[in-house]
Order: sequence, then structure tokens, then C-alpha cells
Amino acid sequence: MFLIYYILFFSEIFHSIGHSLVLLRIYRPSDHWLKSHIVYFVWDALSAFLTYTYYLHKVLPIYYELIHIILHIYFVLTWNKSKYSIQIREWSSKEYIGPYISINLLLTIYDVFIHSLYSYYLYFV
Repeated sequence: MFLIYYILFFSEIFHSIGHSLVLLRIYRPSDHWLKSHIVYFVWDALSAFLTYTYYLHKVLPIYYELIHIILHIYFVLTWNKSKYSIQIREWSSKEYIGPYISINLLLTIYDVFIHSLYSYYLYFV
């Protein structure tokens, strides 16, 4: 059980840092990389879901995870198909030249918030 805890804890820290780097434009993966690495986003959703299910369901309201998992399921299922999935993928990539402030910024801030919150609770609770 401790192994699962540590895997989820470090996974949440990894996602917090990774999303923060994209949010702050310190790291911007290529659009080609984002198109082909959908497994990363499945792992993102799965680690948060398992963290909430196993450890945080008694201390945090479920709507945090519901919003997070619904968004990730939508983006994973429509990754190279829907307008919104393509838009967030392009916004995250280094090839993007459009406006920085958009709904994609808010979604990424929410993702950083969720992974940071989960990391915090896993460490202190």
C-alpha cells in the first residue's frame, strides 16, 4: 500500500510541476509530441482519480475530482478530433502564436490547482 501511495504522491508532484512549466511557458512541447502522447493525459487523469479515490475522498468534496475527470475524459476521447481538444493542444505547444489568455489558461490553472492540492493533502494528511 505504501508503494501505491508513493507512486501517486510523486505522480501528483510531477503533474503539478509539468503543468506549471507549460502554464508559465518555461516548457512548451511540440504539437507533434502532444498529438502522439495521449497516454500522458490518460496517466494524468488516472493518477488524480486514484489519489482521490484511495486517499482524499474523506477530506475533499467530490466535485473537484468530477470536474477534473470529466474534462480529461473528454479531451482524451476527442484528442485529435474536437475543436476544443485541438485548441488546448495547440495552446500548450511551442508552435502556438495566438493569445495567451483564453479558456485554455483557466483549464491549465485548474489542472495545476488540482494536482498541487492533491500533492499537499497526500503529504500533510
